[in-house]
Amino acid sequence: MHQIVKMPRPGRSRLSRAAGRPPYLSRYRVAPGQPWPPLGHRLCVALLCTLFVGLRRLLALVCRRCRKRQPRGPRPTMRILPLLLGAMLLAELLAPLALAAQHEAQAHTIAVGDTLPEAFWDMPLQLLQVGQAPREGSLRDYADSELLLLDFWHTSCGSCISSMRHAEALQAQFKGQLQVLAVTVQDAATVQRFAAHNDLLQQSRLPLVLHDSLLKSYFPHRLLPHLVFIRHNRLQHIGGSEAMDEAAIAALLNDRDSSFALYKDDFAEQRPLLAAANTASEGRLYYSLLTGYRRDAAPVVGLLPDTLGGSKRLYRYNQSLQQLLSYALDSKPVDKNRIVFEDTELNLAATAYHRHMGDKLQWLLRHGYCYEAQLPLHTPDSSMRQGLLISIEQALGLRCSLAQREIPVLRLEAPPGASATPKEGYVALFYLIDAYNRMPNALPLLDPDGLAQQWFVERQSLADCTAEQLLAAMRKAGLQLCEERATLPVWLIKGRGAHEQD
Repeated sequence: MHQIVKMPRPGRSRLSRAAGRPPYLSRYRVAPGQPWPPLGHRLCVALLCTLFVGLRRLLALVCRRCRKRQPRGPRPTMRILPLLLGAMLLAELLAPLALAAQHEAQAHTIAVGDTLPEAFWDMPLQLLQVGQAPREGSLRDYADSELLLLDFWHTSCGSCISSMRHAEALQAQFKGQLQVLAVTVQDAATVQRFAAHNDLLQQSRLPLVLHDSLLKSYFPHRLLPHLVFIRHNRLQHIGGSEAMDEAAIAALLNDRDSSFALYKDDFAEQRPLLAAANTASEGRLYYSLLTGYRRDAAPVVGLLPDTLGGSKRLYRYNQSLQQLLSYALDSKPVDKNRIVFEDTELNLAATAYHRHMGDKLQWLLRHGYCYEAQLPLHTPDSSMRQGLLISIEQALGLRCSLAQREIPVLRLEAPPGASATPKEGYVALFYLIDAYNRMPNALPLLDPDGLAQQWFVERQSLADCTAEQLLAAMRKAGLQLCEERATLPVWLIKGRGAHEQD
């Protein structure tokens, strides 16, 4: 799916005219890691510094004349101001050196398919086996492994600890072929202290790499866990906890195409879906783009302003249609049982995710969307939402809106004269009502008498309960469920007629 919505191109901005830049120079945003601001901007800063210095000399001359009339000690302000101005000028002059250092650091990062340099295997590392003393070593000790897995983790990351346990089980399953190293930036004392109160880590026999900064410089990331697969001195894959997959690892070891669904890149949002360098346009480029699932990005949303270029980029990657509509309609996500479909083949199973639908990543592969828009800097939020709604409607052939509809519902009632008091092992009815209304294809459950916080039901695990089981638990607590019809606010998703699509 690939839908581009054309947007008007305004003329050159006031900033572009003032800086004397031709329109083609102000067309693209200055992304992180790209050449720093143009010479005109730096000259303006230098001119401001010169004006400040001249003002300081003028003030100093006035002060000297005043001191002749009434002697005073030197003003502290007059001492600090030259230092501040000097620091500003020095920062301006040293910016190219800092940028060069940043580019040099980025040059060490390794992409999937690249061969690892010899220096990578000989880097000094601090290794630890839980319960033993730390020792010095390097990855050269594990270079003979058929498949080396670097598992970046942190003691504050609960899913990292669970992932490590799964990794240890896979290492036992692929014994002699798979070697797992757990890598953390924390020191030995912190890890040992945490392991003393954590059974999973205490029982782990995985070698740990401590106080790391070198490996992270090769494989930069922001989210944990972060898994790096290395085979035959070549980077094979980078992923999250979903990459801890038995079938995918077996395929990798047998030289078959792996079935990894996601390539994890925590900085993917810095690379636009639509590369401006591959387009031809006069003046600044604005666009709105809706595509399918993006394999190199996590589900992420954000707004990247470019004040220098006078534009901003809105991105919402790997989102369900329900999540996109929540932003486009400026509405909180409604319960799944309040999404109404009319005259369209689209259904709830392709619109909103629920854990009963299976693995979320596999669901997103089939039904996820990515939206991106490059807009003028001062575009109001309402226009951004409207642009997303137009993109959805044009790409999918829909009409989406907030509406009132009469739909079948269940009304909750308590028996006449009955009351409930909290007991040990009981919880508020609210949790059952909330879990039920989140179910796909369940009738909306209404609570007009406010029983959610007044009635109590026996505590139970709600994770695997079906809608029928939740209703049975409410009836067991003595509540009555009455079927009726009611007019409620809903999301209305309608298919457009053939004449409208044309």
